Amino acid sequence: MAPLSMTIPVRYGRTMRFRMDDLLTFLHVVETSSVSAAAERLKISKSVVSKRVSDLETELGVQLFQRSGHRLFPTENAIVYSRRLCEIVADLDKASDLVAQDRESIAGDVKIACPMALGTHLLTPSLITLAQRQPRLVVSLVLDDRIYDHRVSESYDIAIRMGAPRSESLIVRKLAISHRVVCCSPAYADRFGLPQTIDDLPNHACLTYTNALTSRVWQFESPTRRGNHRTVPVQGRLVANSPEILCNGAIAGLGLAVLPMFVAAQALRDGRLIDALPNARPLADTVYAIRPPNGRLPTRVRAVIDHLVGAFDAKSGWETAIR
Repeated sequence: MAPLSMTIPVRYGRTMRFRMDDLLTFLHVVETSSVSAAAERLKISKSVVSKRVSDLETELGVQLFQRSGHRLFPTENAIVYSRRLCEIVADLDKASDLVAQDRESIAGDVKIACPMALGTHLLTPSLITLAQRQPRLVVSLVLDDRIYDHRVSESYDIAIRMGAPRSESLIVRKLAISHRVVCCSPAYADRFGLPQTIDDLPNHACLTYTNALTSRVWQFESPTRRGNHRTVPVQGRLVANSPEILCNGAIAGLGLAVLPMFVAAQALRDGRLIDALPNARPLADTVYAIRPPNGRLPTRVRAVIDHLVGAFDAKSGWETAIR
């Protein structure tokens, strides 16, 4: 298939031809300030990115970037051009949505970021189901526990994250409550005993999650005052940025771990883990879908978010489902 192009007539009878691939590649280079980053995002070679930018500069007759070290900085012309192109791309999306809005099928690309464990246990199976029903939908899923607010607006249509974003400019939709549980292996319990209250936790080996702001402090619901919580300092032999690693460490008998129920459920069910502190509940997390504040919500993005709301519905038993 020939590359997609559009012909734009201008004054004095001159005609300019642009390939859409060149325009979109240019926008990615502006966004990332890097040929390498743009190439990685687009899944093409750096030489192709450079060629597309060069072709666009030749067609326009202007320099679009200035190089400093390994970074590219857009010129004033490039900044003005990229802003207008973003508006044009958004208009193209709107046009596609208008054509498809009365149809049950959805089409186009949706870029999603999600924490590793949540993406593996729930999001991936759910999105596969959606993709089977919607053959014209293209899902780009990135699993990364380091999801920063600014990356939502820069790189993704939707970010799924535990906890509300710090940026007030982002648009947030609550998906679910994710409960957590204090776990350990039966072997650890036999050797060291179980804590009777949360005050006993400092005397136990505790496995901690590095991506939490309070990784060395565990927070629990107050048994007497709703909405309040208690904090307990902990320490242990294993620190990791993945709840699945902590789950494996707990199964191996390295200590106690506070785990999301959707991670621990199978091991609790088959006896590899036990609830080590059944009378105390760690503070639950809230799962949010976050999107950038870029105006009209495309139909395909809305459809994906609506699908995820159903997937995270408490009645579905998503936290304890067997996978």
